[in-house]
Amino acid sequence: MSEFVLLVEHSVKYTNKQPLAVQDVIDSLSALEKVSVHFLPEALSQLTGAGVMSAELLIEGFQHGSFIEDTLVKLIFKNKEEMDKFLDKVREGGRNVYRNLPGNGSPVLKGAVAVTCVIGALVTAGAGWAIINKSPPAPSPVSLSITDSSFVIIGAESYAISPEKFADVIEKVGSTDKKKLAQAAVKIIAPAKKEDGATVVMSQDDKLAIPIETVKNTPDAVEFEPFEIDEPHPDADVEIRATDLDSLNRGWAAIIRGLVDRRVKLVLDEGVDPQSLAGKFKVRADVIVKFRMSAKTKKMEPVSITVQRIIED
Repeated sequence: MSEFVLLVEHSVKYTNKQPLAVQDVIDSLSALEKVSVHFLPEALSQLTGAGVMSAELLIEGFQHGSFIEDTLVKLIFKNKEEMDKFLDKVREGGRNVYRNLPGNGSPVLKGAVAVTCVIGALVTAGAGWAIINKSPPAPSPVSLSITDSSFVIIGAESYAISPEKFADVIEKVGSTDKKKLAQAAVKIIAPAKKEDGATVVMSQDDKLAIPIETVKNTPDAVEFEPFEIDEPHPDADVEIRATDLDSLNRGWAAIIRGLVDRRVKLVLDEGVDPQSLAGKFKVRADVIVKFRMSAKTKKMEPVSITVQRIIED
């Protein structure tokens, strides 16, 4: 099947006065590639209505002074119609122009603010989640708000939608893997953190920059606790798969057919007598099933069954 390729010019400028470490540059480019590959196609597809199949990041060159990483974002479409639909949305009324990449023949879109703003908004969202994650747990969930970001305001104008709608698309796409996006944002911002007052500009326009306050508050690293939920199930048929009367912390396992079909850890609440389960293959009980987001399947998977009360026949 033929692929239709569009290259979009994009640059990242660090305003540091001191030279950057080579490893920091490598890490930032690797992180920018993750944002481009894992999040950008879906965000652009939702904002333009065009089917962006995939994206890659290509390096075009570097500039010194304020260190600039010149890149090309390679967008792949399944047909010309989808690419044209995309271009109708991001060329800002035809003001952007094509040029040809020597020896390649693929069209190159210059100065595509609509694409730059999506990348910048994704990085801003990732930084926001990294900042929230490093704070002490709040009494109630803290929501991410990037509506006031210059990337969102200018990006929304580019797509002729409200900032709230633009931000909603970015946050929903980023939420598919908050940890990956937050970790990428941390590495993209990291070189600017090495110098007070430095920031990250996502284009040749200094207005499209990560705020200095965000740079300061972004942590050096981020680790997310796996997302978990506890789901109560009264009067469940618990099938015992293993017991250990010598220990309440290990050796206990069970299933609940139709809900937890693979063997998971069985936990007994205080007040539940282990002897009431000993030697039994099945019991009726009020239980709580813990589900955890799997990094591999991206689905909530059962990890434990907690028995709160045994129901005697």
